[in-house]
Amino acid sequence: MNETAERENKMLNPRIRDVDIGIRNLRKVTIYPLSIPDQEQLIDVITSAVREFFLSDAPKDDYAFTSFVVKQIKDNMKRIMELITDEKDIEALLRDIDNYQLTEIANIIWEVNFDLPGKNAKSLFEKLKNLFPSEGLSPMSLSDIQDTVLKTSKESPSEKVESPSDN
Repeated sequence: MNETAERENKMLNPRIRDVDIGIRNLRKVTIYPLSIPDQEQLIDVITSAVREFFLSDAPKDDYAFTSFVVKQIKDNMKRIMELITDEKDIEALLRDIDNYQLTEIANIIWEVNFDLPGKNAKSLFEKLKNLFPSEGLSPMSLSDIQDTVLKTSKESPSEKVESPSDN
C-alpha cells in the first residue's frame, strides 16, 4: 500500500496504529484492528491456553503461569501477527521484534480490540439502562407515612334514625 493510501486509510479508521520495530534498523509496521471472527479466534486461543494451564498438573505459581503464557505467545505469535498486520514474511517480522516492541504491540491489540470496545459497550449499557429503568416504583418508606389517630366512640351504636326521605 502506498503512503497516501495508508494515510487515508488511517483517517477512515483511527484505530489503525503504527509501531516501530527493529533490532538494528527501525521500520514501521501497521497494526490493524481485528475483525469480529479474528477476535473470536484470538479469544479462543487464549481461552484454550488458560484452560490447558489450569487443567494441567503443572504447579500454579507465578513463575509457572508466566512461563506458560510466554510459551503460548510464542506458539501463537505467527498466527496473531497474520491477523493484525499485512506483512508477507511473518518469520522476518518476528526476527525484527524485541520484547519491548512485542509488549507495545500487545498493548495496541488489547486497547484497540478489547479495552476501547469494552468502554463503549459499558457506556451503551448505561444509556440503555437509563432508557429502561429496571426498578419499579419504590415502596413507600414507613417513615413517610404520617401517624393517624384512630377515634372510636364509647357510646353504643344507636338505633336507626329515620331520615326525612323515609316518611
